[in-house]
Amino acid sequence: MSEDAELSSVAATVYDLLRTVRDPEKDATLEDLEVIREEGIKVTRLNNDKFLIKIEFVPTVPHCSLATLIGLCVRVKLSRSLPYPFKADICIAPGTHNTELDGEYCAEITPCCHCHFLSLSILFLCYSHHLLPFLNWCL
Repeated sequence: MSEDAELSSVAATVYDLLRTVRDPEKDATLEDLEVIREEGIKVTRLNNDKFLIKIEFVPTVPHCSLATLIGLCVRVKLSRSLPYPFKADICIAPGTHNTELDGEYCAEITPCCHCHFLSLSILFLCYSHHLLPFLNWCL
């Protein structure tokens, strides 16, 4: 399989995994709400055995208060499902959320390519007994 075909195959796999994730507030999937789109997923190689997966998603409304939770659901779904090593950059698409200030994202509030999305505190919450059932429902 050629390099381009392999990267396209990984991108298609990622989209297939993420399209069925449920929105935390609405009774619909991220695909149904056009939060996740095929063109928002880019895959490159970091090295021989590791992929870099860049995902841009579009919140349902510019003031979406659960955008960070959507990003966390995406990250957990990939971590649980992909059979190969990867690094994921999960971003809100530019111009789609109110936390964007002068073309820059507020790194403390919004996941973006320029900050480390999953801080230690969010990882801790992921495994707490309060958040895990909710994440499982979304996934």
